[in-house]
Amino acid sequence: MSKIPFILVVLSSTLTACADKGASDTEDTVANSGDSVDSVDSVDSETSDTVTADIAAVDGLQPLYIKDVPVTFDGETTITDENGYVRLQLPKNSALTIHATAPGYMNGTLLLFTLDETIKTYVQLITTAARDAVSAQLGIPYDPTKGIVGIQVYSRDEAGGAVRLAGATVDLDVAYSVALASDNRSPARFVPSNVTVTESESTAQINFINVTAGTVNVTVTPPAPYTTCTWYRGDTLLEDYAMEVAADTLTTAFVFCE
Repeated sequence: MSKIPFILVVLSSTLTACADKGASDTEDTVANSGDSVDSVDSVDSETSDTVTADIAAVDGLQPLYIKDVPVTFDGETTITDENGYVRLQLPKNSALTIHATAPGYMNGTLLLFTLDETIKTYVQLITTAARDAVSAQLGIPYDPTKGIVGIQVYSRDEAGGAVRLAGATVDLDVAYSVALASDNRSPARFVPSNVTVTESESTAQINFINVTAGTVNVTVTPPAPYTTCTWYRGDTLLEDYAMEVAADTLTTAFVFCE
């Protein structure tokens, strides 16, 4: 392949690293951006049924925090500020989706599970021009009746921080055109594969192109000695929750294995 499809490199390397260390430290980190996201104040779990969430809209190609982007949760829309963020009150201990859209970009959706702690993370967007360029380089036409799914896999270190997990096999129970693993050892910086790698700063991310829209079950088979994988955050097993994939949308989610 003579040209490097840079958007897939960024798509698989700039998603949230989700460094979640417990109730006293809920900092999320933007992977490879050189910028750690500050944690926000805790919410009293005894007096509120919601948790504060600062959600950014991020251009995966830059990465650039995008202002004036509509971010929607549960039918309510808020516009990102000058720094590219909205502040939302989300229900605690719930599975939910955050949506974002902007002119010239694919729709973006983030699957997220809330606990009792505050959240600071983002919804990723990619331009339609970059998406179509990648499709042309792959020789796989993009189908707007289908979607793109990005699954990133982590374990935890002894301090509870997020660590990219190599060797995890990721798959979906619906049809898709190709699975692409971030791999900076490759001249194209990705390889057709559904097994995660982390060498040379590659992100443990699998991107599925042209995924059949609808209910999708995700399977992650981690390498030994890991045996169990849950959705970020909390302890919901992958097999206990099916994600919804919308047409013409980039849907992202994070998985932790132990």
